[in-house]
Amino acid sequence: MAKHVPRGLSLEAARLYRETVTQNGLDEIADASSLTLLENAARALDRLRQAEAVVRKEGATVKDRFEQLRPHPMVARIDCEGQAVRQCLAGIVNHSAAARFKRGLDRVHGATAPEDDPWGRRAAGQEPV
Repeated sequence: MAKHVPRGLSLEAARLYRETVTQNGLDEIADASSLTLLENAARALDRLRQAEAVVRKEGATVKDRFEQLRPHPMVARIDCEGQAVRQCLAGIVNHSAAARFKRGLDRVHGATAPEDDPWGRRAAGQEPV
């Protein structure tokens, strides 16, 4: 199902898309929600790189109407798009882990399904609430 890379992606984003599909296996990432997350991550990566190029060209600060230095508006965009990429990829990984757990691939010595511990407290050594 995920054989085709969405149109309009840069080479870097297309590589991210292909490698993510390959690393997670087509059977685990062939559902619509994971593919949508992956496409959103790839498009956010493109927007991130565009914003980084603007900041590289124009600088990280701009002067406001009072001639005071302020952060360039694209700096906030870089943070936002970086967070979007991370969240989308984390959603894919979490979905893949849940799928493997349901198939019995990750059941070793008290492992729990990700949806049983949504805040990751067990992984951090804390007792879930």
